[in-house]
Amino acid sequence: MDLITSSKLILGTFSASTLTTVGICYYFKVPFFNPTHNTYQFRQSLRNIIPSVLSVLTQAILLNSFLVGTFIENKPHTLYQNIDNILRYSVIAEFIYYIYHRTMHTKQYYKAIHSMHHENVEVYPFDTFYMTKVDSLFLISSLGAPILILHMNYFENVMALYIYITAAYLEHSNFFLMHHAKHHKLMFCNFCILNPVFDLLVGTYK
Repeated sequence: MDLITSSKLILGTFSASTLTTVGICYYFKVPFFNPTHNTYQFRQSLRNIIPSVLSVLTQAILLNSFLVGTFIENKPHTLYQNIDNILRYSVIAEFIYYIYHRTMHTKQYYKAIHSMHHENVEVYPFDTFYMTKVDSLFLISSLGAPILILHMNYFENVMALYIYITAAYLEHSNFFLMHHAKHHKLMFCNFCILNPVFDLLVGTYK
């Protein structure tokens, strides 16, 4: 396990995605936080979100420390390999998360595990990682599992995570990538994270 390298990779990528999203929201005048919240409500949201984010980051660092040096290659790839690996990564991650996410919207699991993430119908990027530990574990596992199968290098790993974390933020903006905002309103559609390939194949895309 390489916790130092993993921490740098995860915290660096997460910070870059967060700053990118804040910059995009600022440029397009899209709120990052709920603009209707007063100071008390904002502080309450902050108290709720911080443990969730810490849980996500801790799980990601621990999982990635197992992958670093064992499954992630430390050598350059061609541009074609970069694109091919990231596209394959997306398909595998979406397949795993689609199955999990759709299962979480069944009666026996929704209330106990997934309803926390759906407390807010109108969502903002700030709300993205407000979820239970089980939800965050399966999200992180979905994003980590492709690395066990594909011969990805550090650049491809960072780029894939950066794309997915940034997209996850923007999907909660109600302005970009609207299919996930529809999921929060309609509930039983759009279960994929970013690439809706399995929603399209199964017929759950709206």
